[in-house]
Amino acid sequence: MSGLDKAQELLRIAKTILNDLEDGLKRILIKDVFTFKRAYSALLIAFAFSIDAYSTFKLNRRAKNHQERLRALEELGMNDYRELYMKILTRIYQSIPDNYFVIEDFRNHLNSVKSYIDLVDKELKM
Repeated sequence: MSGLDKAQELLRIAKTILNDLEDGLKRILIKDVFTFKRAYSALLIAFAFSIDAYSTFKLNRRAKNHQERLRALEELGMNDYRELYMKILTRIYQSIPDNYFVIEDFRNHLNSVKSYIDLVDKELKM
C-alpha cells in the first residue's frame, strides 16, 4: 500500500466516523451526557485519523525510500506534530465535565473537524 493509499484510507475512516456522528445528531441519538461524551470521543478520533492521513501524505511526498523518510520525518518534526495533537485531543477530552451537555458546542466542533477533513481531502486529490 502506497503512502497516498494509506492516507486516503485513514481519511475514509475519519469521514465515516464524521458521517455517523452527523447522522446521530440528526436522529437525536446524542441525547444525554453518556452518549455526548462518547460522541466527543469519536469526534476526536476522527480528527486524529485526519491528522494522521495528512501527515502520512506529506511525509510520503517528501521521501521515496526508508532513509529519506526518516530524514523527512525528522525535518518535518512529524513525531512531535502527532504527539502534540494527541496531547491536545486528550486534554480537550479530559476537560469535558462529566455533566457537560451542549449540543450546539458539539455541532460547532463537528463542523470544524469536517472543514479540516475537507481540506485534507482536497490536498490528497491534488
